[in-house]
Parts: sequence; C-alpha cells; structure tokens
Amino acid sequence: MSDPNAPISPDELAHAEGLEGWRQVGDSLMTVLETSGFSRGAALLPEIAQVADELNHHPDVDVRYGEVVIRTTSHDVGHLTSRDVELARRISTIANRTGTPMQAPNVDPERGPDLPNG
Repeated sequence: MSDPNAPISPDELAHAEGLEGWRQVGDSLMTVLETSGFSRGAALLPEIAQVADELNHHPDVDVRYGEVVIRTTSHDVGHLTSRDVELARRISTIANRTGTPMQAPNVDPERGPDLPNG
C-alpha cells in the first residue's frame, strides 16, 4: 500500500479519475459548488462533514450566497496527497448525487483563484 502522506506528482494528479471540476491551486485542490442560495449551500455541509470525519481529513469550506468554495490540502505534510484526492472524489460524489454543479476556479498566477462571487 502506498504512503498516504507521500506527495502526489503532477502526472499522477493529471491522470487521477474523478477530479472533474477540481483544479490544483498551489498545494491545494479547489472546487466551487454552484448552489441556488446560501441555505442550499449550507445544506450540503453535514454530508461533506460526515465524509471528512470518515476520512479524518477535513477541507476548508467557505459558504457564500450561491456557492460553496472547497479547498483541500494535507496541512500536516505541506503538499497534496492521496488523502486530498480521495476527499475530492467523495465530495464530487455528493455533488453529483445532489445535482449540484461544480466548476474549477479560474486562477490568476499573480492574484490566485478568481472566485465567481469573490
């Protein structure tokens, strides 16, 4: 079994399945879940929290009107790992099952992610 703390190479990340709607931003994976309002976004959090607790790997979540911004990184080791990929896949499953569209954020090399309602 591979080391869950080992860094994911750019090639491994590029070929990883189930990451549609996610983008690497620095040492993180990010997505934006497009929701119809604040309450709809907040309603997704219990299921995302449950998955995070199951995996013992917790994303940064920012609930905004019309969107939920999710960022995952392995803070403890300072880079992306297979734990981030698995968490992203599980969050994508939640989004797909609930009919919640996902989009990878646009990234300006100097300013960072350009979030739709940011």
